[in-house]
Amino acid sequence: MKSNQKHQTIGVDFPNSAHKKLPIGWKRKTLGSIANVSWGDTKTTKSSYVNLGFDAYSAKGQDGYLPWADYEKTGVVLSAIGAECGKTWLAKGKWSCIKNTIRFWATDPGINTEFLYWATCHPSLWPKRGSVQPFISQGDARVLEIDIPPLSEQHAIAHILGTFDDKIELNRRINETLEKMARALFKSWFVDFDPVRAKMGGRDPALPKHIADLFPDRLVESELGEIPEGWQVKLFGDIINRLGGNINPFTYPDTVFSHFSIPAYDEGQFPKQELGTEIKSTKTRVPSGAILLSKLNPEIERVWLVDVMDDEAAICSTEFLVLQGRTPIQRSYIYCLACNSFFREQIKSLVTGTSKSHQRAPASAIIKLEVVFPPGSIAQMFESRASELFNRVLYCRREIKTLSALRDALLPRLISGEIRLREAEKVMQNVM
Repeated sequence: MKSNQKHQTIGVDFPNSAHKKLPIGWKRKTLGSIANVSWGDTKTTKSSYVNLGFDAYSAKGQDGYLPWADYEKTGVVLSAIGAECGKTWLAKGKWSCIKNTIRFWATDPGINTEFLYWATCHPSLWPKRGSVQPFISQGDARVLEIDIPPLSEQHAIAHILGTFDDKIELNRRINETLEKMARALFKSWFVDFDPVRAKMGGRDPALPKHIADLFPDRLVESELGEIPEGWQVKLFGDIINRLGGNINPFTYPDTVFSHFSIPAYDEGQFPKQELGTEIKSTKTRVPSGAILLSKLNPEIERVWLVDVMDDEAAICSTEFLVLQGRTPIQRSYIYCLACNSFFREQIKSLVTGTSKSHQRAPASAIIKLEVVFPPGSIAQMFESRASELFNRVLYCRREIKTLSALRDALLPRLISGEIRLREAEKVMQNVM
């Protein structure tokens, strides 16, 4: 499944343009007068999703695939009901949208569909009905008023904002590749024992000699099955330090905290910046170099390689275990271990609770799980290789944060005509 982050609505404040004076050359039009607006396929639900196929959008965004494509064009998909109501996604190429969505694209030759996406991408712009379950009617969508600049400006605005989005998406894909490389190396060395098996079979381990020489040429039986000779089986709690240090942020009302929460993880792994007065419950301190491992609903992988500065006021939900490796085990090893499918299956087996949405693996049981413990020389060699990859991941993540902030600052000003295109182009050129 590919990321839902590309071309997704973003958290910026749009000015209310209902009574705003338009810039010269701009016009105010209803969506229905300039676009083809209709429901998504009301007969198709997620039960029709397949493993591979064409992008399919539900009321939660691009979250599956269908064996067919209803459209082959650029369009906008609007979540019409539920928790994501009012969010939009820019769909390109061949795609479909299913029940509980509205889709639209420009029909007026003077309108650019990508500009329409940016002009309608904030959920607060959409008129919603219902108090318990918000929804947007097709009729209300059609009468949404949009301020339209000349076509050349529409293209320029869409290009500027789209360039930010494309660079953000490129960084996300780079990070996915870097993570896969690090995890693959971990699996090869510490799960499949590929270098050991290669030496046992008289094959080249495909490693530099000084690294290959660190691995034995024999497997022996252990509590976890066969492991390399000279390696050990230890408890997870023996190779990590579980950090405590609870804090009540409410007692520090003027402090800005970096809040690592479950929702923040799910929304792209960026902590929210919040004043102490806004945080009502006890949290756990997060030091530099920590790994966060969620014990809530462990069927969902939530392992966070956090990026915390030494002087940062960082805290996390108590649903996370805050971990650091014990020498010779370091951060990259703990992170890859906590993400590894074998380890995660063990965590899932510890689940307590009957509610599907609030199952937990007890921390006391997690730290008693058995894990393979390699010699320090191999652990350090892995760290030297994997840390380079993860340092690049963190760099790309910081760049994503910067680019997102600039895009979000430019968006409402461009859509309202408040900022000149040349100014926006200068900002773009300075950061790309």
